[in-house]
Amino acid sequence: MPIQINPFSRAFDVVYTRIMRNIQYLDFDTSSTVTSQEGRLYWDKDNGSLSVGLPGGVVVLQIGQEQLTRVKNDQGAEIGNGKAVYVSGSSGVNPKVKLASNASLATASVIGLATETIDAGQFGYVCSGGLVRDLDTDSFNAGDWLWLNASNGTLTNTRPESPLTQVFVGIVMSKGSGNGIIAVRPIIVQRLSTLSDVYAPSVSDGDILAYNDSNNRFEIASGVSAITVSLDDDEEYNIGAVTTFSDGFVLANDATKSYASFISDTSDVIVLVGNNATNADTDTFLCLYISGGDLILKNRLGATYSFLLKYDLR
Repeated sequence: MPIQINPFSRAFDVVYTRIMRNIQYLDFDTSSTVTSQEGRLYWDKDNGSLSVGLPGGVVVLQIGQEQLTRVKNDQGAEIGNGKAVYVSGSSGVNPKVKLASNASLATASVIGLATETIDAGQFGYVCSGGLVRDLDTDSFNAGDWLWLNASNGTLTNTRPESPLTQVFVGIVMSKGSGNGIIAVRPIIVQRLSTLSDVYAPSVSDGDILAYNDSNNRFEIASGVSAITVSLDDDEEYNIGAVTTFSDGFVLANDATKSYASFISDTSDVIVLVGNNATNADTDTFLCLYISGGDLILKNRLGATYSFLLKYDLR
């Protein structure tokens, strides 16, 4: 195939055709410094990879080292470089994106960080794996884990607390003002109710999970009773007849004390809740014991308390 060599620029031009056939390999000059531009493929010695300039002339793809997606800004305002985004729709084969927030699962479904500033209604690139450069990471330190923040696609190095959706976004590789770098790899921390072996289409205050062997999954426990009991000091409450216990007897009171008990048999054994004591005569404890086949709750806390009981006597 006719190829014309330019000895001054080391570039070659195809004279008669734009198709190159039967090429065994190409050697790139690994020492030269090349200015990137849209559509140009070259050896990037700084990153140790082939790089190609993408549409717009701003973003350069380091081939094999990062994963980029071309998106359309659906925010109605500029999306800045390094902002976290989620998919809000589609424009042909390209996703539409908006600024992410950890306030809901939908807005927290981060696909990556913008790797350039994307004007409203325009196309640009989002990095879902690799390095995003030229960022302001001055408020963080190298090695910090970054999480999706509450609004505007911002990041924080403090892990959000439940019920906010927790999304790990990446790690600070370089601290700097305008020259910082983040290694991006978004991971959404799953909620308990959305795990593959959990069936919880709706939940209510105080619900507990129990394993259903017939369905091979955890479900909101059926047969769970709930009652509020107010007991004076040394007063007892008969919860009911005992056959077998399922793990999980939970008590909580209005004095910010909480207790849990796991009972394995129906013998006349006294179980103290909230402490490792071994008998019901010990003062200042809440205790459970079995008497005549019934489960008894006894207040030995030294004052009157109201308890919210949730139990399953299956």
